[in-house]
Amino acid sequence: MENTPSADNKAYQRFLQRIKSDDQNYDAEARMVRRPFSSPGYHTALQDGFVHPTRDSLGYAVSCLDAGDDEHLKRAEGILLKVISLQDQNSGSKTYGIWPWYAEEPLDKMGAPDWNWADFCGVQLLQVILHHASRVSDEVRRAVEQSLRHACESIMRRNVGPGYTNIAIMGTYVTLVSGERLGWKSVEDYGLKRLATFHYYTMTRQSFDEYNSPTYTRVAISELGRLLEDVRNPEAILLTREVYDLAWRHLARRFHAPTHQWAGPHSRCYSTLQGGDFISFLQMASDGRLHFLPQDEVTVWPRQTIHMPESVLPYFSPLTSPRTETEVFAPAADDRPALVGTTYLHPKFTLGSVNYSEFWNQRRAVVAYWGTPEEPSYLHLRFLHNGYDFCSAWVFTAQNEGSLLAAVTFVTDGGDTHPSLDRVKDGRIHAYDLRLRLEIGGAAAQQVQTREWNIAEPLNLGLTGLNLCLQAPSSSFAGQGVWGQALGTQEASAVFRARPGQKPATNVAAVDVILHTGPERIFDLAQLHPAFIALALEIGPGDAKTPWAEVTSKKDLTLTWDLPTPLSLSAPIGSASGKGLLKRLLEVQSGK
Repeated sequence: MENTPSADNKAYQRFLQRIKSDDQNYDAEARMVRRPFSSPGYHTALQDGFVHPTRDSLGYAVSCLDAGDDEHLKRAEGILLKVISLQDQNSGSKTYGIWPWYAEEPLDKMGAPDWNWADFCGVQLLQVILHHASRVSDEVRRAVEQSLRHACESIMRRNVGPGYTNIAIMGTYVTLVSGERLGWKSVEDYGLKRLATFHYYTMTRQSFDEYNSPTYTRVAISELGRLLEDVRNPEAILLTREVYDLAWRHLARRFHAPTHQWAGPHSRCYSTLQGGDFISFLQMASDGRLHFLPQDEVTVWPRQTIHMPESVLPYFSPLTSPRTETEVFAPAADDRPALVGTTYLHPKFTLGSVNYSEFWNQRRAVVAYWGTPEEPSYLHLRFLHNGYDFCSAWVFTAQNEGSLLAAVTFVTDGGDTHPSLDRVKDGRIHAYDLRLRLEIGGAAAQQVQTREWNIAEPLNLGLTGLNLCLQAPSSSFAGQGVWGQALGTQEASAVFRARPGQKPATNVAAVDVILHTGPERIFDLAQLHPAFIALALEIGPGDAKTPWAEVTSKKDLTLTWDLPTPLSLSAPIGSASGKGLLKRLLEVQSGK
């Protein structure tokens, strides 16, 4: 069986056990995987029920082929033909070359079609060509090749820039390797040029625009690993190797050994706590050099394409003394300051922050972890509009070790639930609830009790193995009083409003700074003059003096904190567009 591991391979036997579990989700009548509906709250207009996802179905089809038996081969061929039939193969169409997320929702019915599906689905189709072309029927192989060519054409038409890290890499892999293996010279040339562009962009910056993402840095590493294994061009191999090693250093520097968590800040993250799948990823990539899990608990894949460089292994050793990792994720430009991340790793906790960010639900601009690998806890700073993360709220931070200052304000041209897909119209929002939330999740959530909080006074939370000290020394919002509450798990969950297809987290507590709750009102973000919350957070002793906050103008806020190592933050808080706010930050930093 072509490229299928031998039957006595123990990892392969565990993979076969996983396939038996996945088989339970197969819908033979639909010839696709069937799952309960879920979504991040955008792209799709569906709200509930069961759906047949295209990407998951293709992934399952490849796993069926990897299983190596005739029954799964027949099933895989049926899935491939069915999912390929859902692709837009009309070259004159706006959505040419992509798929809908679900069979139940055609492309023209989606809230916003997702062009990334040419890349994600293209990767799976390419696995069929690379590893199973001789096993599938001629009909299926021809259909896969034709579908893959349409996906490549879509990728080339879209031509994403190197800043869209995971898609830039994935589209390079699909086009370059497909072009090489199938003799599509123009596609191969495009892929090689795109790789060279991505290499230059990334190595010049020494970081990624999609920085430190537990979701997409792993995707980047996996796809770069595939590229190293599957590409034949010697130049491409050299370019890929350099970026691959950089991606591993990017991850390894933020591994917090005491909790087995991926320390922040995170550009994109779907689950704040990382579990066994992340640890399996590291353990498999180490080629037996790391031993975090019993081998029979490690998630397995039939073909491993990730191999951790020897140079990063020390980062996965026990953490015996504190250290700070600072990285410029994006250099300064004429219209914005450098984007800088700070990660403090201590044997008892880790605190990470980025100097400016919006509050998209995938961001972790301020995030901390503590506890043990078996019982980790986290802290995540959020801003909620009607119970959901609000992208028109921004945060500016300054951090030294376990101490952090933050200023939260608003932009007039940002998004609501997504940075760009649902822009706030005319800077006006309808709100029955607006609050800044310090969410506490994991094992520590059960230790938080509901109570009122005078936000100008320190709130000390003694949690297992850690003390959190929080203050909000100054705030202003629409002439209203601002107040605070600590909320236990039941009360904190009651505030959160899940989007269709999502379930609210139930094991979370919170400390909230509440700007408004009650009857729905219209707030004009351009007329708040100014609107902000100043925040101070310390993880550690909790005996710091009260921070001092001063509004120096309707545009600016200055925060200082008399700590053993003094901490200060100057941030723009005046009503402005996102670009205007960043331009003002440049001026503030230059003393204008």
